[in-house]
Parts: sequence; C-alpha cells; structure tokens
Amino acid sequence: MPNRAHPVTLSWDVETMTEKLKPVRFEVFRGETVMLAPRMLHLGQPVNFPPDLVATLWWRHKAPAGWWQEPALATGRGVLVAPFRPDMDNGDNTYEFFIQAKNGEGINYRAFGTLVMVGSPGPNPNQLPLPTKTIDFDGMQVLNPGMAPWLLDSPELQSGLQKLLSTFPAGTPRSMDEINLALDGVLTFLQHLKKEKS
Repeated sequence: MPNRAHPVTLSWDVETMTEKLKPVRFEVFRGETVMLAPRMLHLGQPVNFPPDLVATLWWRHKAPAGWWQEPALATGRGVLVAPFRPDMDNGDNTYEFFIQAKNGEGINYRAFGTLVMVGSPGPNPNQLPLPTKTIDFDGMQVLNPGMAPWLLDSPELQSGLQKLLSTFPAGTPRSMDEINLALDGVLTFLQHLKKEKS
C-alpha cells in the first residue's frame, strides 16, 4: 500500500498519423493536481520523444498573455506526462491544452483537448475566517407588535430581570443553583404571559 497520495492520471492513446483530430475532454476538480498522460502511437506502435523536449501549453482566458507553458516529460514507451496543478488554474471554467512534443522531425500537437473545472473545496480550504454576521437592531422593524412592545415594557418582566441581574454583583461569582433559580423565575413568568395572550 502506498504511503502517499498520487496525482490523478488521465491517460489516452494518440495516433500521430491520423488525419482526423481527436480532442479529449476531462473533468477536473478545482484544486487537485492531475497528470495528463497521452501515449503517442505511430500506426499502433509507441513513438518516443526526447525527455526534455515536451511541454504543456494551456490557454488562460482571464490572463492577458493567452497561451502559457509548463515543462512536461517523455517517460518512454510513447507516454508523455504533463502536469496540471492548482497554481496553473486562474479561475476559468475550462482550459484548452496542447502537449507539445518535439523530436528531430518536428513538433507534434496531436495530444490536445479541454479541461473542465468542477467545483470543490479547492487546494486550501478555509484560508479565510468565516464571515461574522452582525445584527443592526436600529434597522430592524418589529413585525409582531402584539407581543414585543408589551413584553419589554412589562413591570413584572423588568422586576424578574432585575432579580436575575442582582445575582451577578461585580466581582462576586454566584453558585449555579442561584443562577438557575433566577432563570427559572423569568422563564415561568414568560410562559405565564404567553398563556394569557393566547
């Protein structure tokens, strides 16, 4: 069992002698690293390229420069390995790509296609703190005038709240039994008022 995760490998066969262009289309989670790994064939047989003469070219629609380039690798047996990493993604929904393979006879662009980016947690989830939502009570409108105003102005409620606050003199902690007793008194009063209104 491997002791580390490996990037997803997207493999396909590319016939270099065909006249018909055959693009591929892969869905990729935003934030993951994938290895584009076409196997280059000439009439069904692997075509080898020098290892250092392979590159990935991809189109970034939101970037001013257009085509971007990243080194890739020829690994033997006709297989090219071209990475697509999170730092190559600038937020586009799709990327057209070409794997440029060179040898003494010229450049081959037959390994090409489109990456479709799919939403995900991304490469670094929760880099920003969660937004804190605040309530502006000055801007709130009371939609239940039959309850809120009379409840807040009630002398009994004010008395109960004063009783509750008196259990917390400054700098003097009170027991949980005393606090619970005061809370029970306020809750009993609120339930009584609710029954009267219904």
